[in-house]
Amino acid sequence: MNPSRTLVSVIVPVYQGADVLGLCLAGLLASDLPREQWELIVVDDGSTDDTARFAAAADHRLQISDGPHGPAHARNVGAAAATSPLLCFVDADVVVAPHTLRGLVALMDADPTRVAAFGAYDSRPAAHGTVSQYRNLLHHHTHATHAGEAETFWAGCGIVRREAFRAVGGFDAVRYPRPQIEDIELGYRLRDAGGAIRLDPTLTGTHLKRWTFGGMLRTDLLDRALPWTRLLLDRGTGLAHAPLNLNRRQKVLTTIAASVWIALVLAALLRSPMLAALGGAGIIALVLGNTELLRFFAARHGWWFAAQTVPLQLFHHTMAALGAAWALVSRPPETLPAQRWSAAALGVAVLLLGLHAWLAWTMRIPALTTGGDDASLLTLARALREGSYRELWTVGTPIHAMYPPGFPSLLALVGATDATGLSRAIALTIAASATALALAAVLAGRITPWLGVATLAVLAPNPALVDAAGRAMSEPVFTALLLATLVALATGPHSSRRFALAGACAIAAALTRSIGVALIAAVVLDAMLATRWRAAAALSVASALTVGAWFAWTLWAPETAPGSSYVADAVYVPSAEGVGSTPSAPTPRTFTELLLDRTSRNVPGYLTRALPVVLAQPSTPDTPVDNVLGLVVLLGFGAAGTAWLLRRQRAILLTLGCYALILAVWPYLVARFLVPVLPLIVLVLLVGAWRLGGRLGGVRWQAPSLAAATSVLALVTFAPTMARLREVAGCDRSAVATRTAGCVTERQRDFFAAVSALDSLAVPQPSGAESPVLLTAKPSTVFVLTGRRSVRQTAALEQSDPDAFLAWLRQEHVDLVLLSHVHIGQWGLSPMLRARCGDFEVLRTYPTHATVLRVRPADATRESGPADAPACTAIARWADIDWTRDVEQTRVGIW
Repeated sequence: MNPSRTLVSVIVPVYQGADVLGLCLAGLLASDLPREQWELIVVDDGSTDDTARFAAAADHRLQISDGPHGPAHARNVGAAAATSPLLCFVDADVVVAPHTLRGLVALMDADPTRVAAFGAYDSRPAAHGTVSQYRNLLHHHTHATHAGEAETFWAGCGIVRREAFRAVGGFDAVRYPRPQIEDIELGYRLRDAGGAIRLDPTLTGTHLKRWTFGGMLRTDLLDRALPWTRLLLDRGTGLAHAPLNLNRRQKVLTTIAASVWIALVLAALLRSPMLAALGGAGIIALVLGNTELLRFFAARHGWWFAAQTVPLQLFHHTMAALGAAWALVSRPPETLPAQRWSAAALGVAVLLLGLHAWLAWTMRIPALTTGGDDASLLTLARALREGSYRELWTVGTPIHAMYPPGFPSLLALVGATDATGLSRAIALTIAASATALALAAVLAGRITPWLGVATLAVLAPNPALVDAAGRAMSEPVFTALLLATLVALATGPHSSRRFALAGACAIAAALTRSIGVALIAAVVLDAMLATRWRAAAALSVASALTVGAWFAWTLWAPETAPGSSYVADAVYVPSAEGVGSTPSAPTPRTFTELLLDRTSRNVPGYLTRALPVVLAQPSTPDTPVDNVLGLVVLLGFGAAGTAWLLRRQRAILLTLGCYALILAVWPYLVARFLVPVLPLIVLVLLVGAWRLGGRLGGVRWQAPSLAAATSVLALVTFAPTMARLREVAGCDRSAVATRTAGCVTERQRDFFAAVSALDSLAVPQPSGAESPVLLTAKPSTVFVLTGRRSVRQTAALEQSDPDAFLAWLRQEHVDLVLLSHVHIGQWGLSPMLRARCGDFEVLRTYPTHATVLRVRPADATRESGPADAPACTAIARWADIDWTRDVEQTRVGIW
């Protein structure tokens, strides 16, 4: 063969192709293009099978000894050895039709401006099996329906001018070291250089590949959707670009497929028939959208085959959605330039921070509440000052295993270790809350300073944040550490020092509130997505040595029970019966079923009830419609904000996602759990409003859109805040000891009155003896106010029957039982108290919400008295109240 007379060099890359290469070369040699007009180059990419024997039929056999390096590298090697002006690439598992080579050359001769052309698989794939037939026919149908000018290239059976190929640098073998989208990427570069590419589906080849279901999923996700989306993002075209199977209809179908899975998963988690029906409707829409494809499948193999391809098509679109999402999430965030704040913006920000601090101090809680957390934290601070971390309020003073030591350490540092140090504790939380809001403004100000001001305008008067700041609670400190972590990640170049600062803040946050493990997980995940493996490993190790040590103790602590250990809370299985019914043994359930139950309650609960509460969204009592309508609006803003922040401040979204995952499976649904991430929620909503304004009306509408959303969100928070201010004005806040009406609810007032009288009601003890032991729902509060220790209420609830309960009380030397309505969990004692009511003596009742009982000594035991005995009547009256109304969790009063 005379190289100077050849029109085209046919390059066949192969790796471990002994089973297909012979058929491929036989097809080429049967071409109707005269043999002297083309040369055949086989590039063996380091095969170890019998490939070399079949490659001997080629004009040139190039062996890559240190392979494999991937088909892109092998094709480049073949192109470098080619002598013809045209390069035709044919995959080793493709058997071209006799007319294909001639047709490709003719396409190039017909138009000198055309730099490349390619054909398609034929409609007779060699491999049998549903998956193989589906996959190969899908490729054929895609090319067959997109004939004409193309924006990409296909190297399975494609031709390109050698000069154009060399001008753009050939295939990118560095970026694509394995079979992926190296030919598509080459096509983009050829088009960018001004060349035209033609797709002619009549120039065919038979595909010999055998597909498996797992191989299809891996290829669709890792070798197609993920790298293709990354390529589009790198090119700056985004997902709006629409070549071949990325056209608008396919993107809609991909979105539908993703929605189907979301609906079906949520239907299973929430046990919602409506969501299941939506998932079914999505599948129907997917079928209707692929009608043309299904007809094609039916024409080839019948309708039963077409029906079998429906789930395969669903998975095909799903992998496309997952790949696009993965590419978007793993893409390095764009660095936001530092913004210069004007004097006006700074001035308004300082005023808003001052307003927040003033509101929090004015409406602070000047005495212990009935919540119990404040008293527990103050007492733990006292224990730290005494050189331990023990529950001083519990008989035996066991080592504490619930609250991490971070916040109690701060309280100990400022000297807030009892009721007299409450003001110092609140000053600390107000300072932390103001710092958190300032950090939120800094985070938002990276986008635009007035977005930072808008964020402050919504957050500063928010009643949930003001209330949290005015209590001796850990939320404000945790929020400040959380935001400090995100600010360290977002403000400036990615450096080891900055990441170390973020990691230290994340660890400190987890040692302040246990849910801070979600923040650590988000930071580690963010580092992994940025391929900063050493940083992720370092933070993981540091977290294991610090936070992990605390969680190890909570796991192996000798006394763990719901309410005194988060580990026990996490695996807590509540009774199936509600409050007010006769309790029985809970129905045995697997932990998976338990998580499904929690998720089905928590997800809609947080979205439709808790989120509107913390955002102070106005609503009509007992009607969820307005909350649902408000949620739709918030989700619209949230989706727009999420889409924009995903490429700029990814760590914010990862933090919200990890945090939400824990709340979804936690046994308790409490609105205040959302308070620490409320600044992030508001930031996402405001960014969404800002972006929607820009998308709908251009840049000039961004500011008005942001101002409108800020005004609405800020104004709705003022109504409850002003109501609280009026409530505070009617409360004699100097009368801490008496807790006057208007400051507390009736239930709280009766509880504190009973606590104040405990000294006068207790039986005198011998000199030097321990104080009488108490059973109460709020042991730490009673300890701070009276110094009396209590037994764990959870241990009392674990007693098997009334007789065992009474014996346990006497064994633990319990003298007094304080019944109140400030904690709904105490109702669990009612069956045992009713059954042995004659073994108790009523010492005092405060009017209907608190009762102090004395346990009769064993030598005074008598059978349970008649139902009208004073203790029996008092216990029945205490137990039969409507416990679900006006409990501490739905507090009406200030304290």
